[in-house]
Amino acid sequence: MSSNVAAGQPAKRIAILDTDVMVPAVQHVYGKYYSSQYIKHFQAAANRINLHQSPEYSTWDVLAGSYPDPATVDAIVITGSIAAAYDTDPWVLELAAFIDKVYTQHPTLRIFGTCFGHQLIGQVLLGPHGAVVEKDPNGYEFGVRNVALNPKLVEDFPCLEQLRQLGTGTHGIRLQMCHGDHVALPKPSGKLPGNWVNIGGSAHCQVQGLYEPARVLTIQPHFECDQFIMEATIRHFYTMW
Repeated sequence: MSSNVAAGQPAKRIAILDTDVMVPAVQHVYGKYYSSQYIKHFQAAANRINLHQSPEYSTWDVLAGSYPDPATVDAIVITGSIAAAYDTDPWVLELAAFIDKVYTQHPTLRIFGTCFGHQLIGQVLLGPHGAVVEKDPNGYEFGVRNVALNPKLVEDFPCLEQLRQLGTGTHGIRLQMCHGDHVALPKPSGKLPGNWVNIGGSAHCQVQGLYEPARVLTIQPHFECDQFIMEATIRHFYTMW
């Protein structure tokens, strides 16, 4: 496959902000930080599309107050966490302020977040427009679930059209879930500002991600987690096994 990135173009600089550490059983296999899993999957994607310049990755422990200079990166990634977006721990408030700073002062910098990252980004950027992060009234969502995708997302990312060939019959994607909170959007969803859209929903949770073209993408699921990571994490946090 030919690359969609011109030869000689500088490598994209991706800063991954770790908001938690893996549970002990997982650390023995994959290491301490979730960022290692993100890098593995991002690099696999870069290899598939044959980039002339592989992305440059940096990792930052925001619980310890470590942050990148937004002027030196092209994108930030905010990982999942056992923390809640509405927690008032100093590091959560500092991260929220950082997200707001990046969004308002660095308009060309892309922002991506998963699970906790998705929820905190939604709270910071869409909270003024009525979005709320709260306990999901349907309870926890665990395991592999199908997310029906918004046609707008499929339009902007044509590769998602190939999912029709997997037998879903609709635009959809199956990913790991592990969350008890959700982002509740104002009704009707058309009240979202500008070009913001909900990327789609599952039978359990109607807001599985948020998208502002060329700026922000968030997802509730855990694309970075395999079955081993999810099972060990659920056992550690949600059972007494």
